[in-house]
Amino acid sequence: LVVDTSGSMANRMSHARAAALQFLKTANSQDEFFLVEFDDQPRLACDFTSRMEEIHGRLASTQAQGATALLDALYLAIHHMRHARRQKKALLLISDGGDNHSRYTEAEIKSLVKEADVQIHAVGIFEALGLRQTAEERAGPLFLSNLAELTGGRLFAVNSLNDLPGTAERIATQLRSQ
Repeated sequence: LVVDTSGSMANRMSHARAAALQFLKTANSQDEFFLVEFDDQPRLACDFTSRMEEIHGRLASTQAQGATALLDALYLAIHHMRHARRQKKALLLISDGGDNHSRYTEAEIKSLVKEADVQIHAVGIFEALGLRQTAEERAGPLFLSNLAELTGGRLFAVNSLNDLPGTAERIATQLRSQ
C-alpha cells in the first residue's frame, strides 16, 4: 500500500484510510502487505506483514500535512517490493496524483516500473477539472493512468469519496482472482 498523506489529502484522509482497510479486509489473508506513507518525503510506515491490524494501527494515527513526494514514494515502494517473498507483486496507490516535492522524475519512475515486475493499481481521488489549482494536480490523472497501464494495472478514478472503499474492494477481488 502506498498512501498519500500530504496536505492536499487533508479532507480525504478518513476516506483514504477506509479504502485501504477495505482493500486489506478483502485481500487474500495469506498475502503480505507493507505500507508506505508520503508527504514531503516517503516513509516505510509498516514493513511486510500478514497482520492487517499492524497496518490499520499505523493508518489510524496518520495526519495529512506537507508537500507531495509521490514519485519518491513509488521509488521506495518498488525497491522495497524486491524483498517480497511472493512471486506475484502489486502496489495499491491511493493519491490525488499531484507531485510537487520529489527528487525523482516521471521518466525515472516510468523506467523503473518497466523493469520491476510489479503491477500498480491507482485509486485517484481527483477534484473536478475546474477545481484543480496547480499544474501538478491537473497532470495527476494522466500520470496515474499511464503508470498503471505501463505495469498492467489500472487507474480507478473516484468521483465520490464514499465510493473509495468499494473501489478498493474491487481491486482486491481482481488481484485475488488473477
